[in-house]
Amino acid sequence: MSLDVLTREPEREADFEERDDSGRNEIRAGVIALLIFFVGFGGWAAFAPLDAAVVAPGVIVVSGNRQTVQHRDGGIVSSIAVEEGDRVEQGQVLIELGSPELVAQEQALLSQVVDLQMQRARLTAEQSGSRTLEPPAEWATLAPEDRLVADAAFERHRREARSGAWSAYDARISGYRGQNSNMHLTEATMAAFEATGERLYLDWAESIATHIIQRSAPGHGWMVPEHFDENWELVREFSDGDVFRPYGLTPGHSLEWTRLLLQLWELGGRRLAWLPEAARALFEQATGPGWDAVRGGFFYTLGWDGKPHHRNRLWWPAAEGVGAAAFLNEIDGDARYEDWYRRIWDFIAAELIDPVHRGWRTEPADAPRPLFTGKPDIYHALQACLIPLQPTTGSITHGLVRGGLKNI
Repeated sequence: MSLDVLTREPEREADFEERDDSGRNEIRAGVIALLIFFVGFGGWAAFAPLDAAVVAPGVIVVSGNRQTVQHRDGGIVSSIAVEEGDRVEQGQVLIELGSPELVAQEQALLSQVVDLQMQRARLTAEQSGSRTLEPPAEWATLAPEDRLVADAAFERHRREARSGAWSAYDARISGYRGQNSNMHLTEATMAAFEATGERLYLDWAESIATHIIQRSAPGHGWMVPEHFDENWELVREFSDGDVFRPYGLTPGHSLEWTRLLLQLWELGGRRLAWLPEAARALFEQATGPGWDAVRGGFFYTLGWDGKPHHRNRLWWPAAEGVGAAAFLNEIDGDARYEDWYRRIWDFIAAELIDPVHRGWRTEPADAPRPLFTGKPDIYHALQACLIPLQPTTGSITHGLVRGGLKNI
């Protein structure tokens, strides 16, 4: 240890008192610096010119007493009853909305109501044995514009009564029996058999086919009779003006039955030998007098003399012809069926497929008196495209479920 440190005299207390450790000098210097900064920056900001500025739009709005007026359902404004700045009171009409959708809905509901009232009036007249219709009593209180709708319904029901279609109840008990509904029932029961495997549905399908085809078609030159009474006696002259229940014979239904009989034969394990024989006979007759040899296509209906009755060449018989020819060609392998398959498709491509609006037409564009307007249903065209790509052992659905889309 150094000797001078040990012998140095201690500092005097007065020396400590002369030192100032309060920080007043530092604070004073800081305040002066701040004053210089703000005074200098404020002076610069006051006198320095700005070369650019940001401009933004703004809207001055009242912070209170402003209410949004909005209708619950919406609509189109038809009139405004106030102007900007007007004072309004509670309950005062401000705007009027026009709602064509609600008006249309109201008219539709009114039409349903008056139609049901007329059906009730017709049933009441039937019950009492009267063949005279009177407007329902409650119509007396209808508004003039509603009465026009009601009067139109009354006239429609009166015309139906005069034409023999007396009422929905009368139609249920009239005793009419049609092969068309039974043909589609055959198709439905076959589908039920495919879906469930229950033999009962297949038995039903075979029973209907036996009744409609085996018992009726051979005696009428292998054309399919359409209309029967409650005892299943043929009504040859049936004609009620319904385009879906036409007079005479329908080649398109013979073609549809051709495919269904072959499908039924396959589903039943090829037990019933009469099914393919009947299918061939139906196809031969439909492609004979049923085919327009000059212009192509199938006539809608034939008379009992085998001559065309409705000469319209519709889309759906052609679509059914494609399916029938495809089934026969697959099962028999006869070149005639492939020829018919191509011939029918040629007619479809030339006359029925619409290259402008796409899809199919109901009949050729030059048809003098078309039976239908607009586009036809899509399922016939879809069947015509899918049936040739599926096996003949079942329906289209059955083929797609078993084989998927691998053949498409």
